[in-house]
Amino acid sequence: MRFRLLLVHGLLPGLLAACVSESRPEPQPDFELETERVILHGYGHGEGELCGGTAQWIDDSINALAPWFDLEPGRLGVYNWYSDDSWAAIDPCGEALGCVWFPSGVPTAHSTFMPFDHEIAHMAGATCVDVLAEGLAEYLRGAGPTPRVGLEGVDLEHALAASFEEGDWDLADYQRSRHFTSYLAYEYGLDSVIALCDVSPKNETTRAEFDQSAQDILGVSLDQLLVDYASYPECPEERDRAKLLECGRTPTIELEVDANESIHLDASCAHPNAVGPRGDFFHLAYTIRLVGDGDFSFSSSSTPQAQEGVVFRFEQCASCGEGAAGILREWDSNYIDFGEWYAAGIYVLDVQIPLDFDSELWIHLSR
Repeated sequence: MRFRLLLVHGLLPGLLAACVSESRPEPQPDFELETERVILHGYGHGEGELCGGTAQWIDDSINALAPWFDLEPGRLGVYNWYSDDSWAAIDPCGEALGCVWFPSGVPTAHSTFMPFDHEIAHMAGATCVDVLAEGLAEYLRGAGPTPRVGLEGVDLEHALAASFEEGDWDLADYQRSRHFTSYLAYEYGLDSVIALCDVSPKNETTRAEFDQSAQDILGVSLDQLLVDYASYPECPEERDRAKLLECGRTPTIELEVDANESIHLDASCAHPNAVGPRGDFFHLAYTIRLVGDGDFSFSSSSTPQAQEGVVFRFEQCASCGEGAAGILREWDSNYIDFGEWYAAGIYVLDVQIPLDFDSELWIHLSR
């Protein structure tokens, strides 16, 4: 039986992880909700706490991953969602902050976040040596709630050593593995990265075996990969997530040069497209097509005039290797957006909103 350790929330200072060899009996959930792709269980939560679009987002996320992991139609597994108190009482993952088990071969996620796309990627099949498994789960996950640990001073060799049981896995290894996975997907294709993952099971693969598999699948040795990777541009995660779901949707808005448009919404968790709660926030994601190269800016306003805690992410549907644009901005009443030049193409605007935010919100798009 294999399992995955959960990526820690970006605000947490570190990661504690424990290996557990057997799953443990589960108590009765407070609610059960069946969707097309999963069975959702709530522990210390009621079904009414789910934001309006959460169940559909989970299904859509799995469907976006399905072609890459050869998933059959229908139910994939179980997602267990815990309140802080129930998490402490049930202790589903030992000292880890979350996990995915495979009891009787059924992927079963445990998390206090609803949803945590990192774990959904593990449920779909990102299960192999950590440098690829955690790299894939980070590369394929949804937008995170806050800026995360950067790449500066983080050595890929540390993640590789930890993957082959020659050291301990650190929080920063998630980001370096995500960036390395982004490089591999850019140079060799996501299908090849997943194929390499498939033949490199955790705790059963040596570095020499991984090197041989890289030569067989990618046509290059691990040592040469490291040399080539050194010239790949460094970039934060908002510039190189795959965004398979968000970028694969029909654009919500198509914006011509010299055009303006506003998105008006009742910004609450109950909104039919709101996803969460992920900790203390929910989010809404919009796919935007910029028609023609040119300047673009976005701003926001609300009634009443208070937007503390709102975070905007604007991410191009392209990779770090292609020079993808991507910014993360926390709302600031003193900030004036004069716009930046963006190439024509598909972008994702993700708006992260505190759970206690309950007012009208306008997002203004200008070119």
